[in-house]
Amino acid sequence: MEFRVLIPLLSLMVFLGSCTKEVKIDIPGYEEKVVIDGRIETGMPPIVLISKTQDIYSPTTLDAFLNGFQSGAIVTVSDGTTTVVLDQICSDNLPPGTEAMAAALFGISVEELANYHLCAYSTFNPAIFGQVGKTYSLKVELNGEVFTSSTQIVNPTPLTSVYWKQDPGANPGYGYSWADLTDPPGYDAYMWEVKRINIVDGAPKERSGFQSNIQPGNRR
Repeated sequence: MEFRVLIPLLSLMVFLGSCTKEVKIDIPGYEEKVVIDGRIETGMPPIVLISKTQDIYSPTTLDAFLNGFQSGAIVTVSDGTTTVVLDQICSDNLPPGTEAMAAALFGISVEELANYHLCAYSTFNPAIFGQVGKTYSLKVELNGEVFTSSTQIVNPTPLTSVYWKQDPGANPGYGYSWADLTDPPGYDAYMWEVKRINIVDGAPKERSGFQSNIQPGNRR
């Protein structure tokens, strides 16, 4: 009986061993590229960050990330009528009163700003601030290379309704805020920002975050 049991087990082991195959994947070498993050919102100036890609196999440190930001570029924004060359604004030489905004932009604390030479490109010229219905073109010149892009600020879609609803499974006073909207044809998606205001030591303290994209149609 033991002899009959061992034969299929041994055959199975030999079969599994014969199916082993070594797979080699040819991973391409790291090639440094320029990363451009530009944004413009209604009533706000254009802001452009320029950085370099990082090697995924290199050690990940804060210094390596922050040193990837690039300075010395010529950045131009145009709305078809007005063309403005953006100013290079660096973290170690900020205009007074802009420290908190710069800290949020770079993702570091206000205290750390002066320790790094991080530069963004923007302007205080209101002629190029974002306006609904306008199309904006971006041109970046860096180290002999030229990069271009464009975007449009479309007409905003207002919310149809906003209301709060008690969560049936939670304690009284705990629930969710809901919002309805009907988007017009041709809009691909939306990203909306939710801001919650907490009371800390008797004063409101804002906390914000981003929700996921909302696909077209009647959404809640």
